[in-house]
Amino acid sequence: MRALFTPQNALDSFLMILGEANLTTSFNLTRDQKEKITDIRAAFGRSLDAWRRTNGADLADMQAELRDLMGYGNYNNPSPTEDRDPDGTKRQKLVDSIREVVATAPDGEQEIQRIRAVLTPAQAEQIDTRVLQSQMEAERRRSDWFDNSGGDGQRVDDSPRARGE
Repeated sequence: MRALFTPQNALDSFLMILGEANLTTSFNLTRDQKEKITDIRAAFGRSLDAWRRTNGADLADMQAELRDLMGYGNYNNPSPTEDRDPDGTKRQKLVDSIREVVATAPDGEQEIQRIRAVLTPAQAEQIDTRVLQSQMEAERRRSDWFDNSGGDGQRVDDSPRARGE
């Protein structure tokens, strides 16, 4: 099961796009570029590992406390039993604390800039185009999801059975 709040970083998405581009015949990284990108990625991994060593235990404790507040026993009994924070103030305070910790995780933005500096102008342009396409697709999916909900985040069942057909 995935943690309730996990640090997200832009570098993962960027590297996925870069990897997909490198599979095409019109985009080829040189051996030197690959080595430099590998070094940048490894350094980021070390900084993320250091962050996890520093913050992981506290984050896990806060997440366990949040699950308990919400009435979730454990992974073996994930159903809510009772809400131990009816007005939500403790829960919101805990969520805010978790978000503060997660916000301190390395985001990968500096590493993306270092990788961009390794690319040729033509390669950077190709990657920029792919990044933009990826962002537009993600926005389209978010919009489709919102449009197919009642505007309140609840999915609308538009199946023939739900329409009585």
